[in-house]
Amino acid sequence: MVSAVVTSVLNQMVDWLDRVDLESAEYCAAEFLKCVSEVPVSVRELVGADEIVELKTSIAEGLLMIKRGEVAAASTTFRLGLNNWYATYPAYRA
Repeated sequence: MVSAVVTSVLNQMVDWLDRVDLESAEYCAAEFLKCVSEVPVSVRELVGADEIVELKTSIAEGLLMIKRGEVAAASTTFRLGLNNWYATYPAYRA
C-alpha cells in the first residue's frame, strides 16, 4: 500500500511536469513532502528510515527546482526518486 501511494504520487508529479503544469506539480510536491515528513514510526520501521530520508530528499530537491522553474531538472529528480524507490520496493507483477 505504501509503495503504491509513493509511486502513484511521484508518477503524477512527473506527468504534470511533462505537461508543464508547474502549479499542480508544486502543490502536490509540497503536500507530499509534508506527508512524508509526518510518517509514523511504525511506517518508518516497516519501510526503512534511510528510504524515507532518501524519498524526502528527492521530493524537497524536486520542489526547489519547480520553484526555480527548472522543469526538466525537477522531472529528472522525481524520476530518479521513483527509480530508487523501485530498487527497494519493486513494482508488483501479476
